[in-house]
Amino acid sequence: MIYSIKSLSLKDYLNINCYLFRVCLTLGYKLILITKVKISFFIFFSFMVLFGSSQKLNLSFSQHVPYSKDYKPYSCISYNSNNILFQKKINSTSCDLKVNIFDSHLDDVNHFNVLLKDENFLGIRYIFDEIYLFTSFNNGVETILKCRVLDITSNFQSPKNLFSEKNKSGYPSNYILGEKTFENKFHFLVELPYQNGRQEDIRTITIDNKFNIVNEVYNKLDLLFTSKRDNKILLSNNGVVYMLKKFWKKGNNFFMVTPSSFTIAPSKVSNSLSLEFITPSISSSRGHPN
Repeated sequence: MIYSIKSLSLKDYLNINCYLFRVCLTLGYKLILITKVKISFFIFFSFMVLFGSSQKLNLSFSQHVPYSKDYKPYSCISYNSNNILFQKKINSTSCDLKVNIFDSHLDDVNHFNVLLKDENFLGIRYIFDEIYLFTSFNNGVETILKCRVLDITSNFQSPKNLFSEKNKSGYPSNYILGEKTFENKFHFLVELPYQNGRQEDIRTITIDNKFNIVNEVYNKLDLLFTSKRDNKILLSNNGVVYMLKKFWKKGNNFFMVTPSSFTIAPSKVSNSLSLEFITPSISSSRGHPN
């Protein structure tokens, strides 16, 4: 049924006007949203074009390289305009690595495997402007810390023995590497062999850029040996050496050992450090352990 405007009551007339007003508002809001989307897309597209043009973004891809699921990436180091990728075999304590060397254009210029079944992998460090592989070797009498420098045209070179520690009751020592150098000095920890019921003892060794030992510190902690130890050597931004030790005592705990917490081994180095400790307490004796 069609009504003329004149036949409508005032109430119906107002209802129709309100309905038309709501329709106009809805259409206007949708139009605004569409316009905003278009404007936003235009701004985003313009920005990407301008940014891409001004920055000259280029993505470089290497050629396809065979991949083994038994290995995982360990580190990638830029060295002499090359990029060296190291992959380590999963769940293996021995030194089993895959090495890929890419040039500045990511072309594969060399690759090789490193397999040292009788040596434990400790780490790879870029120190003293060279790349070094660190391993340990237990010959049944002593545990030796070894390092090899990388020649990117061939492989890691012949090993150099840095330090050795005698085994005790069949237990070997364990080496923990620092992460970086400071003023041409590099530091590492030696966790001495496990001795049931005795206090844990460690060494801190410092070498120079010629790989000569310039400082050796021996320390006996006021904690008994445990079958599993969790120690880490830390180097501050101003070259101060710390050891972080985690241990269990009614819960997970850790403490920091300051440089003055160590006692020097007088048979190795003449200059000595004072002995003080944060907490827990530390008992110390100069010289080598019994």
